[in-house]
Amino acid sequence: MLIHLHVQVDLNLFQQLVDKQT
Repeated sequence: MLIHLHVQVDLNLFQQLVDKQT
């Protein structure tokens, strides 16, 4: 479960980065 949460956070951060780049 902890790993799942970590992955979710990573995905969120990645999406934010992409949004910023666009």
